[in-house]
Amino acid sequence: MDKTQEKLKGYTFIEKIGEGTYGLVWKAKNNINGQIVAIKEFKIKRKGVEYDGIPSTVLREISYLKKLNYHINVVELVEIISNTNGLFLVLEYIELDVHSLLYAKNPYKDSRLPNLVVKVY
Repeated sequence: MDKTQEKLKGYTFIEKIGEGTYGLVWKAKNNINGQIVAIKEFKIKRKGVEYDGIPSTVLREISYLKKLNYHINVVELVEIISNTNGLFLVLEYIELDVHSLLYAKNPYKDSRLPNLVVKVY
């Protein structure tokens, strides 16, 4: 078992919560401390096709998250896990996203709205 598989075994994947151009987002639980996290899984290989490295947008996202980590208004980057098939960003889990808030019928009913908008923005 390689280090990536070992690190990923430290998390229990609960459910898929999103899908994008480069991969999937999972809700997961840290098996050691019980923390709920979001794991962004970026595929480097997909269905026999090998990407030409990690996309620049992914590298840019990682760079910004590392620079802005621990800022109150930015999602916390907990851990980066990688291997030859993929890259996994373990992030602070936030229940709602900006899209959901913008298109909610009455978003101001939710008392968490100001904090969530600031945190996600």
